[in-house]
Amino acid sequence: MPALGPASHLILYHYVVEGELRIRVEGQDGEDLVLGAGEVVLLPRNDLHLIGSDLGLPPVPGSDIIHPPTDGGLFSIHHGGGGARTRMICGFLGCDSAEGNPVISTLPPLLKLNAEQGGAAEWIRSTFRYAAEERAAFQL
Repeated sequence: MPALGPASHLILYHYVVEGELRIRVEGQDGEDLVLGAGEVVLLPRNDLHLIGSDLGLPPVPGSDIIHPPTDGGLFSIHHGGGGARTRMICGFLGCDSAEGNPVISTLPPLLKLNAEQGGAAEWIRSTFRYAAEERAAFQL
């Protein structure tokens, strides 16, 4: 596993491989953002957020459902089971500092991208497919 050097700021992402999910930044008014397969959401300021199929249900702390890796695998989340299946890849990008960064400070709390469209689509798609394939290689 590659080591992450000093990083004082994390930009989280959630990439939907299969299914659909809803996400909302805690304390933000407005509708939930809905993501489908092939879409990714970035959280430029690493804001506290809710994610799931129904954000009206009581939230479950991540520490209760995130399972540590086994046999050199990756962390995984298994939760629910009564609805349609959703598979996603979650991760982060690290940087030295975001304080005062004019780009990060002007981005919205949630930035939705479609990995199937746009100029960088092939790069995004191949990066996340690689991550999904790595994860699948460790599934039991």
